[in-house]
Amino acid sequence: MEKQIRGLDDATAIRVLRSLAQARIRRGPLATELDRPLREALEQQFPVASAAASEGGLARAALLLVVQDPQHRGAIEALIAGPPPQSMGVLAGIAVVTAALVALQTHVLVERDKQGRVQLKIEHRPMSDGLLKEVIAKLFGRLVGWGK
Repeated sequence: MEKQIRGLDDATAIRVLRSLAQARIRRGPLATELDRPLREALEQQFPVASAAASEGGLARAALLLVVQDPQHRGAIEALIAGPPPQSMGVLAGIAVVTAALVALQTHVLVERDKQGRVQLKIEHRPMSDGLLKEVIAKLFGRLVGWGK
């Protein structure tokens, strides 16, 4: 499956990631904005340098992370194999950065206290911390110059 994801063209990787994110957002509250407190918490827990990434590169990295969770593997396989949906509905324009942030939360729980401070907890450790760090580095790379 990993080889198949790495071979996806940008448009397909983005479509699959957006579809997954749309379904997860419908199921419950998730962080959908990489604001300053969340970025600082990620930087503190996962010290990585930002990495230049295209939207397709970020989408592929996020899919590689999500597919590590067996709960999502079947959905990813179906989305890759199936035809593109006729309509993606209200969230058709969901940003790839937002979709990747939602994907990240398949492994990392984001909690905010009443003061807005962010706490991160790894709920499902991926087979490789490198995948987690790669997604975070590419997320930061898509936001060059943001929030600093």
